[in-house]
Amino acid sequence: MEIAKQAFPEITEDPTFVVLKDYDEKKASFSRYGLPKRYFKSFLRYHENPLVSSCTEKIMKYIDPGQETSEKTLIMLLHPTDYDNIETLTKEFRKLAEEKKGEEYIFLMSNITEGLCKSFAENNGIKQTPILQIAQVKSWKLERYEYKGPYTEQGMSNFFKGWKEGSIERAYKSAEPPENNLGPVYQVVGKTFNDIVIKPNQDVFVKFYAPWCGHCKQLEPTYEELAKKLENDKHVKIVKIDSTENEIPNVEIRGYPTLKLYRAEDKRYPIPYDGERTVEAMEKFLKEMSSFKEETKSDL
Repeated sequence: MEIAKQAFPEITEDPTFVVLKDYDEKKASFSRYGLPKRYFKSFLRYHENPLVSSCTEKIMKYIDPGQETSEKTLIMLLHPTDYDNIETLTKEFRKLAEEKKGEEYIFLMSNITEGLCKSFAENNGIKQTPILQIAQVKSWKLERYEYKGPYTEQGMSNFFKGWKEGSIERAYKSAEPPENNLGPVYQVVGKTFNDIVIKPNQDVFVKFYAPWCGHCKQLEPTYEELAKKLENDKHVKIVKIDSTENEIPNVEIRGYPTLKLYRAEDKRYPIPYDGERTVEAMEKFLKEMSSFKEETKSDL
């Protein structure tokens, strides 16, 4: 013990556990002998990562829905490599980390020009930086919350508090709307889903697809033909959305293509289409499920 005290003069209690680190304050001690084991485990978990981490494979596994280690929340500040105010940005972010860091939180700061943070930004549609996001896995799904205020410790702290209180809305990935969207199959993105699909007093038939999906490519000409056949019908709209580039709240797609009818009379519960993928079969389905059957009959 005397040798230990010479090496670590700050030790005043016996026994004392010391964690040596190659980051931050270099070492941390635990001397509260007799406390339940969970306190010591908590101490070790708190010090296992730096105050502000980098974008390593170990850290990014915490927000991989497929990993068993997905139990921590990342507070991520991503920035361009040549950001002018990097020193101020770093200083303010470290203040936030010092104030909020806990064993369940990891603060991460990185540029997005290479490595795993570049992949994270690309996979989640992040194009404008700097950007502060809170990322966590819940029920095997990645959830993100995005800050849009000034990058000061106070502003970021308020955002953190709002997230803890549940007043911050989740961020969803979205591509940019197309410049020309004249139909007959209308292209929808995350940003326009509400305006094109949910709000209109129309039945909206939606194809959720992936660009690489062979069945989606096979369906494309048939879907176009259906849209052309119904383009003068004011009651129904035919649309498609790339699910690899866009996320829609409360919509989970398990395979491609997925077809759903959002009926005008109740957009909350879309009706899945599982029938034959022919123009005739899909047209019949749309007429049978139409929210405007009575009006259609009277028009005839």
